[in-house]
Amino acid sequence: DASASAFFEFNVDKSRGDHRLLKLGSCWGGWDGNGNNPSYHSPGAYRAMRDFQMSFPASDRNGYSGVSTAEWDKLVITTYGLLQAVQCSDDGAMVPNWCTVGVDANNNIYHTGGSFSGSGTPQYEYGSEAARATFRVALDAAFYPEMALFWSPYLSSFHFRLDSTFGGSGWPSDTTFPNCRGPNTLSDISIFSSWESNTFIYGPTYSSLIAASTNIANAQAMTDAAGRILASSLPSSYYPRCWAMISNLVLNGAMESAGKTLRQ
Repeated sequence: DASASAFFEFNVDKSRGDHRLLKLGSCWGGWDGNGNNPSYHSPGAYRAMRDFQMSFPASDRNGYSGVSTAEWDKLVITTYGLLQAVQCSDDGAMVPNWCTVGVDANNNIYHTGGSFSGSGTPQYEYGSEAARATFRVALDAAFYPEMALFWSPYLSSFHFRLDSTFGGSGWPSDTTFPNCRGPNTLSDISIFSSWESNTFIYGPTYSSLIAASTNIANAQAMTDAAGRILASSLPSSYYPRCWAMISNLVLNGAMESAGKTLRQ
């Protein structure tokens, strides 16, 4: 409970009206030229912290206060505003590793198109940073399936792209996610090279299938294919191995079960 309050106090920018924007840490990141990273934002985790704080006895807090439900909800709404602003148009699905976002005269979040990068990853790539965003939205779908109004627009673009090139047992590397461009930018987003062979890209990307609509004819077949791919031998190196395990937990229903436990 105290950690959740500290997180909101030191890692959330509250300077733009009702927007509550996650920073990249207590000392950097935020609006405009300060830069941001779509993959840092985790709306399902924010809802879980909100619900935990709602159930936590205020009398047990010593020297701090809980964050109101309204403030947590503003953080969720701002998060999805950022993702909408930076995601490729026309069902291109991908988001960049890094971005710059601002607020326009109508109080809407938009991609300012500025230059920003960190950790040695290209800004306009759906790579080892950006792919995490897809997992984090899928986590919201697993924990809070009734909140589809929020997570479905983001994930449905991935469902469209995966369905468009599905071959029965997997996906081609060069046509599933062609280069695409988000609003207000002059640079295309490209996918990490050989993404289908790198667990830290395909794992979080396949996790989107947890919320694939039954209106998609291949929905179950794609989920099964992704499960078979993830069920292969675990990678030996740390980062891909972690994503194989985490993505398996999403697709096999474990995260949905965890979400039910969180709300008991």
